[in-house]
Amino acid sequence: MLFLKQNNYLYSINPITLINQNEFKIESSIIIKSLKDIEQLEELYIFENPPDVRRFLWKYKFLIEILFEAQKKIIEIFGNDITLYLELHRDPEENWEELFIIIKSLYSAEKAIELEKKFFEEFVYRIDAMKGKLNIIEEPNYK
Repeated sequence: MLFLKQNNYLYSINPITLINQNEFKIESSIIIKSLKDIEQLEELYIFENPPDVRRFLWKYKFLIEILFEAQKKIIEIFGNDITLYLELHRDPEENWEELFIIIKSLYSAEKAIELEKKFFEEFVYRIDAMKGKLNIIEEPNYK
């Protein structure tokens, strides 16, 4: 097992078979890009239980691009006066885990439902790409 430490986070990486130096450079650049992308997501979303969310994103890297797209579309529809959370939900007995984007807003229930419906209508093309590993919900943000 290979360990990589970046910005006080320790990531474990599967061993890389070194065939030639160019392949190692390509593989390491992909690893570094994934780590930087996860760090950028931490600037856009509040990670609930950050180590678990980071591990999940590392395991399911295909979600990273979707999360960037979702954040842009959520802001476009809900506006800037929201807070976005990433929260990992699990059921070990069912061997199930899924990441949730939680949109916290101050909208009335009716308005929030209207905006959430609009979001899903415009973002439905990404549902298959989520592979059952990402869910998106809106919750009231009481102040």
